[in-house]
Amino acid sequence: MTLRRLGIKTVATLVITLLFISLTPYSYQQGPTPAIISDFVIRDPNGNDVTSKPLVAGGAYTFSFSVSIGTTLNDQILMSTSLEKIGDRYWTLENNYQGVDTNTWQPGGSRVAFRALQGTPKFTLSGKVNSNITTDTLKDGKVIHFPVKILVLSISLQSTQNVLDQRILNVTDQTMIQYQNVLSSKQNLLSSSQTIPQYVTLGQGIIEQAEELARVGYVEDATKILSVIPSSGLPSPPGVESTFLYIAIGIGVVAALLAVMFLRANSNKSLIARQADDKAKKLDVLLVKANRIDKSLATEIETVKKELEELARR
Repeated sequence: MTLRRLGIKTVATLVITLLFISLTPYSYQQGPTPAIISDFVIRDPNGNDVTSKPLVAGGAYTFSFSVSIGTTLNDQILMSTSLEKIGDRYWTLENNYQGVDTNTWQPGGSRVAFRALQGTPKFTLSGKVNSNITTDTLKDGKVIHFPVKILVLSISLQSTQNVLDQRILNVTDQTMIQYQNVLSSKQNLLSSSQTIPQYVTLGQGIIEQAEELARVGYVEDATKILSVIPSSGLPSPPGVESTFLYIAIGIGVVAALLAVMFLRANSNKSLIARQADDKAKKLDVLLVKANRIDKSLATEIETVKKELEELARR
């Protein structure tokens, strides 16, 4: 009796399993991809290989690549790009491939199709990144900057529109590149300098506030705040010059903090403006003393003072 019941349960389990398998839809992803992008190389207008670097907004590039097609299909391969066109065409076939009829295809369009014949056609894609893709303008006219990603190249089957392979790349701009260069320079200076720890701590405070501004898009303001840190000639302890420079950097940190507060709390604009103005006035006394000791030091303090005065006028 027990064996009979076990046999019925086993048969029932097999039936249910087979039924589930028969109802499970076949996924195209389970099989090999009929075409992939290979040998992908990016070059700038000077011919430099920039494949490993982010693209730059407004930049023109040449993308060399192959499409490896493993078997002939009764279909067409559709290539597309979101780049802007340079000249009269996007696409150029670089080898002899029977799937592309160069008499009828239209390389001037951002989308182009060709027969999916087994083989490896080689192409060149020329295009430009939109100049404004990384920026946004706020209501007050302030321009903010953010890195973005763009779809540079996609290949799909024309019949199903299923994407077979694609290349999505990072995009930056010159403002963000400048900020990153200045940031790296200041970080390297502080980490390699033999100056006293107090100065390093103050400098790191400025860097942290600059990074906070850059994260929310205020990249130009972040670069200005970093300029408070001298590019060279950090103070060696002890000395009167060092004392004055600590004060200048300390007020610079305050300026950075006020800037972040100003951006975050619109309801307290008048209070923050008064605080910024107060700090700027206190620098007048420091400037008189600094001019007697070190002209370059006085210049650094003057820079901080101007930043505070500008903040107070907003």
